[in-house]
Amino acid sequence: TAALQQALNEVATPDHAAVLYFPTGTYRITQTLNFNSRTAASLVGEDPASTIIKWDGPTNAEMMFANSVNYSRWTRLTWDGSGKASLAVHHGYTSGTWQVTANLHTDEIFRDLGTGLAVDPANGGDTHLIVRCHFLRCSSSGIAVGSYNAIDWHVWDSLFEDCSYGLRSYAGMFHVYRSLFRRSKEADIHCSDGGAYYGIRGNTSIGSKAFVEGFSTKETIQGNTVIDSLDTNPIHLLGGGPITFLDNIIVSRADAPSGPAVDVGDNLLSVGNT
Repeated sequence: TAALQQALNEVATPDHAAVLYFPTGTYRITQTLNFNSRTAASLVGEDPASTIIKWDGPTNAEMMFANSVNYSRWTRLTWDGSGKASLAVHHGYTSGTWQVTANLHTDEIFRDLGTGLAVDPANGGDTHLIVRCHFLRCSSSGIAVGSYNAIDWHVWDSLFEDCSYGLRSYAGMFHVYRSLFRRSKEADIHCSDGGAYYGIRGNTSIGSKAFVEGFSTKETIQGNTVIDSLDTNPIHLLGGGPITFLDNIIVSRADAPSGPAVDVGDNLLSVGNT
């Protein structure tokens, strides 16, 4: 823990490299890593299959707090919460130089913890990009967006498996494209910010309780395939719309409870769905 903390204190500061490289190995940490007030830094693992940051600290603690960090990237790392950590990487702001924005997560694995990635209500950050990441057995959420400043989170080509929620918005919004959801216990996608716009395109859901739920006033749900949802309404949104629902396929379980597959209140445009 101390060695990693010293490296985080130095990376992308004057007279130090901008890249912190993790060779293959398991890095055991026992307290939260603090990554403070940094821009244009990179945390790079050799291979997510063999480069593991493993939590061995107290229950319900965070693995990393990225405070006032922007234009930085995390890639090719596995965050293993050991069934105890509440959160892998927390993006937020308590003090520092930089507005939290434009961070990048690629080719990472988040497993056996409460939440993989989260942004908090206090200047949590806009415009984050998550690409080809795996969220496995997250007991709360794979990704949790909790800030009205989080106006443009993009999730592409990622996997959410055996999580309570895949993506969950408490405030702010996200777009999710071409991702796979399996067996979400509550819902693949939960939308809470009625003033935000969500884009949900090209995803596949298999065996989850629901695909999209919550509250939204502006949403495009396009080109998704939803198979064997457990809930009566795989898509259930409160709010006044407009909801644009295009070219989706929904295949219910033979023993699914009776009811509409899509329940979105009023102001729905539905074209080309099966």
